[in-house]
Amino acid sequence: MVLGKGEESGAGLRFPHFALVVTSAVLLVVGLAGCAPSMSIRPPTASNIESVKNRQQAIALFRITTTIDGKAVSPLNPGDSNNGLRIYLASLDGMGAPMLVSPAAPSQNMAADGWHYLMLSPGVYYLLVLPPGVEQNPPAVAYHAGSARYGRLSQYAFVPGRGGFWVPELMAFVLGGTPPADFQKLPGFWFQVPENGQVVYLGSLSIACRSGRGVFGNLIDSCGDFQLVDDLQSAKQAIALSLTNLAVESLPLVLYGRLRPGARVPELGAMNVVARGPAKIEAAFTGAELAPWGVIPGTGRPRPIAVYNLMAIGAEMVTRAGAATRADGRRAEVQPCIDRLSASVATIDYASRFIPALEQAARAPGKRSSEATEGTGARHRLTTSLPLMRLRESGQSDSLALELALEVRIETVDDGEVRYYSVWYSAPELPIQSPLASRSPLYARFVPERPVPRSVPEWCGADGAALLEREVSAALSRIAAQVARDLRSSSEFVAGSDNGLK
Repeated sequence: MVLGKGEESGAGLRFPHFALVVTSAVLLVVGLAGCAPSMSIRPPTASNIESVKNRQQAIALFRITTTIDGKAVSPLNPGDSNNGLRIYLASLDGMGAPMLVSPAAPSQNMAADGWHYLMLSPGVYYLLVLPPGVEQNPPAVAYHAGSARYGRLSQYAFVPGRGGFWVPELMAFVLGGTPPADFQKLPGFWFQVPENGQVVYLGSLSIACRSGRGVFGNLIDSCGDFQLVDDLQSAKQAIALSLTNLAVESLPLVLYGRLRPGARVPELGAMNVVARGPAKIEAAFTGAELAPWGVIPGTGRPRPIAVYNLMAIGAEMVTRAGAATRADGRRAEVQPCIDRLSASVATIDYASRFIPALEQAARAPGKRSSEATEGTGARHRLTTSLPLMRLRESGQSDSLALELALEVRIETVDDGEVRYYSVWYSAPELPIQSPLASRSPLYARFVPERPVPRSVPEWCGADGAALLEREVSAALSRIAAQVARDLRSSSEFVAGSDNGLK
């Protein structure tokens, strides 16, 4: 299964522990200590095994292998942290913050073969794997704040930061504004740890890269696409050598927002519908944004790049603290209005608006009704919840737009196997803020249409409640159209279909 398309080139420099820019625009660097540590060997403890047998946790097992110029990269010692992979994990049940994780291996032999495991409680999770080349300058992988996506830069260009800047809190380059034409979004995955699972095999990922010539030696030049295969027999053989008397089942990674491969879901009218939790609203103003810690003049025009300089750090901290204070002040000003709107939101039955919109969208031309119902067998349940509804600063400082997120999952009633999962957003333009927070935009999917910003007096006036109700209905209709499209589409990955904001 191919999970991306296209090739990229990004040979350059490792980003500096300190940086100098001279008039000839030659960037001299010293290596930065990596943030992708080598994999450790840590067999599950007796208490881990006990929690597995008691169905409190499960061993989430997966394999990742990387080659550079045809040579395998050792997970135990990649040689250069820039050669390693970064793995981010988030609990979707609680809309948790993506965390950089370092999975362990149960044994030396399994580590050498690229086997990883995580101890996880039952639930649904988001997984993002970044290929090698995050730390080099120009980067091979960067974060684009406007679309809330990490992506590969497929064309080599010796421009510091590729038009972006280095952010220490992400340990990555950040691109603002319109991304370069060669920016290719990296897809994430969702997966499920079932209630009764012991060892859950998530599949085997592999990626092949090649090196290129940098100023101080060979670095990552280009990587191919991640390949995912389901090799349950190999997983059983590997786990049998280290852990005995544990059941191994296969529930492979699914491209985020896609239907589980091979799954069939029935017509909406044949599914139970559950709406979880009441709706509530809040206000959000942009506070501290991701930013470089200094700007050094380069050739032609000032280029923002990271400078590890105490004066620059101090100035940036003051700027960020001031922005946060201003955001808190604005939020306090509109809070009485938000409190009044909350009373009207509580009366909105969002499920009664979303389901009819979804049914109408599903009846649109092109729906393959016979395919949708064929071979479904098991009873299904569609569950929705509203993890986020807020008026967020957009455009002019006195304008707010409705940002609404809807979690949608389809699962079998009898065994709770999740067949589809996605969190869809109807949202204004995103601020340049860290994605490593709860309700992260990394696992959000954005409808193409943007909500219209309205002035604070409009939201807080006599017609504010009616305006909010109309905007909620419009957002749910947009999301319903996207969910219907997901369910009609093939579960195979189609490059460029990530639906990030543009």
